[in-house]
Amino acid sequence: MKRAQSSLADGVLAGLVQLAAGEFAAAALPGARSPISGAGRALIDATPGPVVDVTVATAQRFDKHILRASLVTGLLGAGVLSCSPVLTRNRGAGLLGVIGVGCGAAAASRPDARAGTSLAAGAAAGAAGAITAHVLRRHRDARALRLGLAALAGGAGLSAARRRRAQHAEVERLRGAIDFPAPATAAGVVPAGAEFALPGLTALRTEPDAFYVTDVQFPAPQIDLRAWRLRVSGMVDHPLELSFGDLLEMDLQEIDATLVCVHNPVGGDRISSGRWLGVPLAALLARAGVQADAEHPVARSTDGFTAGIPVAHILGGEPALLALAYGGEPLRVANGFPARVLCPGLWGADANTKWVTELELTTWGGVRDYWDRRGWPRVPSRVRPGSRIDLPANRSMLSSETVTVAGVAWAPPHGIEQVDVAIDDGPWQPAEMSVELAPTMWRHWRLRFDADAGEHRVRARAIGRRATQSEHAAPPYPVGSSGHHEIRFMVMDGRAHPSARPTRAWQAATDDLSERVALAVEGVRSWLDHGFPPPRRFPAPAPTGAPPQA
Repeated sequence: MKRAQSSLADGVLAGLVQLAAGEFAAAALPGARSPISGAGRALIDATPGPVVDVTVATAQRFDKHILRASLVTGLLGAGVLSCSPVLTRNRGAGLLGVIGVGCGAAAASRPDARAGTSLAAGAAAGAAGAITAHVLRRHRDARALRLGLAALAGGAGLSAARRRRAQHAEVERLRGAIDFPAPATAAGVVPAGAEFALPGLTALRTEPDAFYVTDVQFPAPQIDLRAWRLRVSGMVDHPLELSFGDLLEMDLQEIDATLVCVHNPVGGDRISSGRWLGVPLAALLARAGVQADAEHPVARSTDGFTAGIPVAHILGGEPALLALAYGGEPLRVANGFPARVLCPGLWGADANTKWVTELELTTWGGVRDYWDRRGWPRVPSRVRPGSRIDLPANRSMLSSETVTVAGVAWAPPHGIEQVDVAIDDGPWQPAEMSVELAPTMWRHWRLRFDADAGEHRVRARAIGRRATQSEHAAPPYPVGSSGHHEIRFMVMDGRAHPSARPTRAWQAATDDLSERVALAVEGVRSWLDHGFPPPRRFPAPAPTGAPPQA
């Protein structure tokens, strides 16, 4: 038993040494990506579409945290195996060495990393782990050695963290020094009545630090603004290479817009709204001179992520920006600093690429973008009209018989006309709408009614100017989720016991869990219905480059 415990502790220590060595080497070597982040991104890219949907549905915003914890746990497990009697001393050390080099190779393959230094960081990590495991198995009772290795791993980890913080601080310093000129086209003041001041109701404008974050990066890139350039290339008459300063010299435009993730479930929170500032994509394409046969620009992220937008969509009058700022400040790093594409009305994953470095004009047959290669539709899909009930909270208990139901509704880019609310089994009733700030922006809605004591059920549907929110429940794949958001709440008659509140909270948690599981199951079923495996290849549009259909 004592020997087994010793092997376990030694294995964990070997894994920690390898982890710390990889992070330290990556932070110290120029342009290197850490082995653990390289492995994480490789796993993200290799994950089949149905598994992605199950993970997003069940883990929601904690998906990257779970991935990071799984990678660390896996490395520690490999360390334990390397120090166990199952493997010889040399094979155990070799296992950690191979893992280090493999993770380094994965990091070296990323477009935003220097291949040589990233591979060197992985090799250094593997060597550190292998040597540690080998030495610990030879000196089973050397307590001072173990304390020294633990201290070394802790020191290397802290040093790497300090270097990363310094890098982030420099990015934030450059970000904070940006001085935006006045926009050539301003969005204007927020009109009276555009927002309902109700506690618990989502704010009309999402604060920059609260904007939803979802992407395939692991972690978000720290981009040096001084070296960053935007290239406009491909089927253009005049290829461009623009610095951030060059973009600021162009006419800037403000728009109020809502951005929605394609994985946002009915009633979900992968959606945010606010005021954006940037360069119209149409102006960039006009400056480059788009050739007649070009069908779409492929937006490339610094890490190689790609997404395409039909040229007709950009030049057809609908808002489309290279966004540089949000909420009165430069974009946050997590939301795409220094620049991202913003196309209100198209799902976030379809066209709204973050950390953009290139717009390549090409044909639909010339390039397959990131999600197209993984079985999602070739042409960006339009955001479906949607509504969410924020008040009252699901399974809440209310003491007042006068109930206010309120929430948000969206249908970019053409706008929301009305929201209807159905109470219990009653007919649809029109809700009071806030004043529209912009067709591309969500609107508040509310409805007050007198409710009898007991449990009640409320549903909401959005009526857009071009379409009405579908009652047909559907998962995100392949064109975004649909269905009516529904909640339940209890109006107390004064005799309800306080102990009922924990029960209602438990019911709300159970509802949430069951909805996540149901969404995951429906997501897998949708993939299978569309022929998975292999991932389906959706057809490209007609050569005319017609804009996406509503």
